[in-house]
Amino acid sequence: MTAHFARVSLPTTPLAIAKRRVREAQKQRKHTVMQKPEPTFSVNLNANPGTTRFGKRRPNGKGWIAKPGQPERKFNVSVWASTFVNKDGVELLAYNGNVDPYARTDRGVDKMRAGANAGTGPSIEVNGMEIQDGRIVFFEAVHAEGNIAENGKRRADFYGYWNDKGTLIDVGGWSNDFEDGRTSVVGGTQPHFEKPVDMQASPDEIDAMRSTAEPAEEHAFGHGSENPEPVEEQTSSRRRGGRRADTQQSASIPDDEQSR
Repeated sequence: MTAHFARVSLPTTPLAIAKRRVREAQKQRKHTVMQKPEPTFSVNLNANPGTTRFGKRRPNGKGWIAKPGQPERKFNVSVWASTFVNKDGVELLAYNGNVDPYARTDRGVDKMRAGANAGTGPSIEVNGMEIQDGRIVFFEAVHAEGNIAENGKRRADFYGYWNDKGTLIDVGGWSNDFEDGRTSVVGGTQPHFEKPVDMQASPDEIDAMRSTAEPAEEHAFGHGSENPEPVEEQTSSRRRGGRRADTQQSASIPDDEQSR
């Protein structure tokens, strides 16, 4: 049996080689553009949300968060704002709140089952804070090395942690100011690292996350209610020693969290 091989001719002239390289570059650029970074954290912020009819503070932030590698499963987030003064005397923002125990797209019966088991996971201590199951906390970042890394990427404007049933997840986000004065934070999640790792993104990656992020808030119960009763504040996070971290008061942030 005689084997037959197809003859492949590669361009050898300088012009042909240049054209081939242009085609390869175009193909690579098309592949890169199609793979936009998909955010896993998006929260709308409100400086003055007011109070409920019971006198409770409404959330300063509402949105969603997803686990690393699972952007399609979005868990509702509600957070309340406070301020703290870091070791350099700079007043910074802190947000502390709740994450729903079920995803928006979960079936009704699965939501009820998750709700029945909410808050039963272990608490996690990190940098002097005790974060209970289902809680999220994130802070305004101050980077000792500057907001722009050596590679030209921008370090996250906010960073923090989410306790997901005893698994600690790092959270990072970049602020986004809208023309009408609204502000949001869009970013991502990653598995927790014992040694802090900067979350970085290029301007194009940040813009892509902002443009692909789904609406941060959803209608109450998914039925399009125009006037849903807002979530009320819960103060269940504790500091070391059992002291509660009341989100209605200025947060006392450990030195390790006061600069990155």
